[in-house]
Amino acid sequence: MDETSSMVIGNSSDPNEMAISIMSWESSHFYNPYSNFDKDSKLQKFGLYNYSGSIEESKLFWRDAPVPWIIHFGTANCEEYSRVFVELMRHNGADARFIHSLAGDHCWAEYKNENGNWIVVDPSCNRVIGTARFEFAKHWNRDLCYIEVIDENSNWIDVSDQYINRSDVYVEIHENGKPVDKYDLYVYNHYLKDTKGGKYDKPIIAIRKQSFNKSGISTFKLGTGNYTFTLMNPHFPFFKYQLPVNITENKPKHLVYNLDEEQRIYFYDEFWIMRFISCFSIN
Repeated sequence: MDETSSMVIGNSSDPNEMAISIMSWESSHFYNPYSNFDKDSKLQKFGLYNYSGSIEESKLFWRDAPVPWIIHFGTANCEEYSRVFVELMRHNGADARFIHSLAGDHCWAEYKNENGNWIVVDPSCNRVIGTARFEFAKHWNRDLCYIEVIDENSNWIDVSDQYINRSDVYVEIHENGKPVDKYDLYVYNHYLKDTKGGKYDKPIIAIRKQSFNKSGISTFKLGTGNYTFTLMNPHFPFFKYQLPVNITENKPKHLVYNLDEEQRIYFYDEFWIMRFISCFSIN
């Protein structure tokens, strides 16, 4: 990191100058493996992306790779751009953090300037957004429903309200006439599937797993959009309930479901079947 930092940033200690230098370097140093994405490529299944027409010049791309690996191989999508940006800023004493929108399928970053203000940047586009966080969705031309930041201690923090307007959502479930808390709730957003298509052939998880209290209630916040709420029992993961939900305005939404009246969907996942069978295996 010292060598890369010295080459990219030099002796600058101004956060604004550092940010501009890093993004400029990234734009010329990194190759986006998805720019020539070929769903039929056998090499891509092993993380090798052909960018010049020659197999010998294929580049290796590994999601969740360490930052030094990303820099060395020079392949990056928005997540890798942002992770490298944050690491180089922190390496040089600046406060920076990684931002992620699950359902928006995009990552970006923020850093603190000399006045202590968080500045939004999109390293993969080599663009400074500034302090107007609510303008970011317009810049990226996508609806965003939930946004997280990962801090210096690797904790995920919900910062959605700094970027978008959201509604309070209350989901209440009953079974056999009584409230139940045995289900996990997974929220999927349809925006990219409905508007972009292509590789977005199914709804994308919008927020992290939600649970229910003893009263059978789960509360969270979401931006506007079309969703599927999926209920699964973690102790018997062979069926689920899928509940369509539309949030059209920023006001509280209270949803009550009687699962006795909802359709139960059975499915068979090899991982869960083997895990279930292992509970009864004899050593």
